[in-house]
Amino acid sequence: MFLFNNNMSFISINNLSKSYDQREIISNLSISLEKGDKFSIIGPSGSGKTTLLKLLIGVEKFDSGEIIIDDYVFDHHNHKKFPKNKIGMVFQGHHLFPHMSVIENVSLSLKLVKKNNSKLAIEKAIKTLSKVKISKNLYNKLPNDLSGGEKQRVAIARMLVLEPEIMIFDEPTASLDPALISDILELIDSLSRSSKTMIFVTHEIKFAEKISTKMGYLDNGKFLEVDTPKKIIYEPESEELKKFLSKIL
Repeated sequence: MFLFNNNMSFISINNLSKSYDQREIISNLSISLEKGDKFSIIGPSGSGKTTLLKLLIGVEKFDSGEIIIDDYVFDHHNHKKFPKNKIGMVFQGHHLFPHMSVIENVSLSLKLVKKNNSKLAIEKAIKTLSKVKISKNLYNKLPNDLSGGEKQRVAIARMLVLEPEIMIFDEPTASLDPALISDILELIDSLSRSSKTMIFVTHEIKFAEKISTKMGYLDNGKFLEVDTPKKIIYEPESEELKKFLSKIL
């Protein structure tokens, strides 16, 4: 049974922990976000960034703690009951169904989650694909026939079509050619102007500085610093963050 949230924050993560094979990946982590926040997560490889996102959307089970989204509290017993229409994620590596066309990839979730009939699902999918600038001649193509940038736009459309209140991006420019990165960042920038809550894992620090209202530095499964992008980037306090920034700036 869900518990109602008495916390004023839109998202609260409290004392969250997750281990794989007795190795702790997320360690007693806590953070709160307000509705409409644009939150960027930075940190070294292996620090737990992607694992945290998977716990947040409910595809991985956490060991202890709780995640509060809007009105409901989720613990490790009911993590599978996350509201699919509230939260959407663009995974690193696209994760498109290889045997389905572009239009099928985007319309499928409408049929499964919102129970739309095929006609309505396709209409909504076409409208969303148009928003992310996927041309009509690609609608019946399979993912393997698309460029990296096109795949990422389709993945973003698949998330947007459900109109989630929370949008999550895991390294949205990873594995893209340099020429395509600016196009994807421009699209995400346009999405960030909405009132939606957004969470990013990214190594594009300057881009994160531009669009974020809040930034967190994750290291060894814990947030060592959470503050405004300006404070995190230009006034770091921990030695770990200073060292990390010196390698990427």
